[in-house]
Amino acid sequence: MCMLCLAAMICLFLSAFGEKAGAKKKQVMTVAIPTEVIADFIKGALPIALPSPDGFSGKIYIRSLENVALLKDALTCKMGLLGKNIAYQGPAIGFQPLQLNLGTLTADFSCRGNFEFDPKKQVLYLTPQIVSAGGEKSLGVNPMTGALNDVKIPIDLGVDAPILTKVGENALWITPRIVDVRSISGKLILDLLPAVSRTDPSVKEGKKNN
Repeated sequence: MCMLCLAAMICLFLSAFGEKAGAKKKQVMTVAIPTEVIADFIKGALPIALPSPDGFSGKIYIRSLENVALLKDALTCKMGLLGKNIAYQGPAIGFQPLQLNLGTLTADFSCRGNFEFDPKKQVLYLTPQIVSAGGEKSLGVNPMTGALNDVKIPIDLGVDAPILTKVGENALWITPRIVDVRSISGKLILDLLPAVSRTDPSVKEGKKNN
């Protein structure tokens, strides 16, 4: 059972036994996720395609993520990018257009990223900013640098699926919802608010859509 599923189970028991019947107060469960787990979440999505900067064509990907560290409201890492069939077309020089075929490019960046949480989509986004760079090829400024401008990397924390459990003879469905996300040194902190029902919420929604 994953850490977040276990957290949701704990939330259920807090809700079931920590409140009086009919109470309106909600129980929020705080879960601390270590750096290694967050790094695995991001690495599991690799390779991640990035948009090509203005003037460049080809495909650029985030190929690796190493040395991940969580700080207060930030993340640092070493990010490796790969560019395939990269070409540059610039302003014409006289009557001759400027066009360079750069082929395959690789670059490693030290990055510092900020987190942004979308409560409606229940998705955490990481916006990396380059601290230093180095690569095999460059054109003044490596085109990989521009590929990271305003890019938001989605991190799916996997808490949107209903979880089935039992309390006594009663089958209950728990749908944990993230209400806040923040980071401290070495940990990502989630505040979870569980919604409990006696029927599968996904089946109920499916019937409404039919």
